[in-house]
Amino acid sequence: MVETAEYDVLKQSGEFEIRHYESIIIAEVDSSTGSTFNRLFQYISGANKSKAKIDMTSPVITSEKIAMTSPVINTAESMAFVVPSRYN
Repeated sequence: MVETAEYDVLKQSGEFEIRHYESIIIAEVDSSTGSTFNRLFQYISGANKSKAKIDMTSPVITSEKIAMTSPVINTAESMAFVVPSRYN
């Protein structure tokens, strides 16, 4: 099961929600460094300082919809994954 960051729905209308997320840590890759998805996937697969595998979480923050997670949010310059809450 994928951990989802806790949030409160502030407003809902049709197909969208405005959410408030509590403090979270994200792992972010700037698009100027190459493939954002591959770099982040390598990071959560153990290519990080502690060499630890990190579980996938949601939301994934990106500009395009990714079917395996929701919600999906992004800018053209970067992509980010929410880090599981046990990493504080």
